[in-house]
Amino acid sequence: MDPVRQAVLDYLDGQSWDYDEHDTFIGLNLAGQTGEWPVVFFMPPDTEVLIVYSILPVEVSPEWARNVSSYLTAANFGLSIGSFEVDLAAGPRYGEVRYRTSVELRDVPPSTAIVRNLVDANVATVDAYLSGLLEAAQGRPFESCIADAEGAD
Repeated sequence: MDPVRQAVLDYLDGQSWDYDEHDTFIGLNLAGQTGEWPVVFFMPPDTEVLIVYSILPVEVSPEWARNVSSYLTAANFGLSIGSFEVDLAAGPRYGEVRYRTSVELRDVPPSTAIVRNLVDANVATVDAYLSGLLEAAQGRPFESCIADAEGAD
C-alpha cells in the first residue's frame, strides 16, 4: 500500500473515526467547536503529496460572493499553514468554500504525526473562521466578520 495512504489510515484508525475509502481520497465528517463539515484526505496519484480539505458548510450566493471573497482573502493574509479557497466559476461547485492544508513528502517518511499536524491545523483554523464566514455569506460586512474572527477590537 502507498505509505502516504497508510499513514492516513493509521491516523484515522487511531482516532476511531468512521471514514469512507475511495481510490484517490478518504472522506469523513469532523466536528469542531463551531460546527460539523466533511473532510477529504486527497492523495494525488503518482505523487507523495497529502492534501487535507475541509469542505465548509456554507452556501455563497452571487450577491455576497465579493464579500465572502474579501473575508477569505483577509483570513488568508495572516495564515502560516493552509489557505481558504472559494469556487466562483459557473458550474456545479459554484460557491464551494474549503480550507486546504497540504504537505509534500518526498524524501520524508509519512507518519501519523504529520497527518495529525495537518488535521489539527486544518480544524483549528476552520473553527476560528467559520462563524465569520457564515456571517459574511449572509451579508455582514467582511471587515466586521474578520475583526471578530481574529479577536480585533
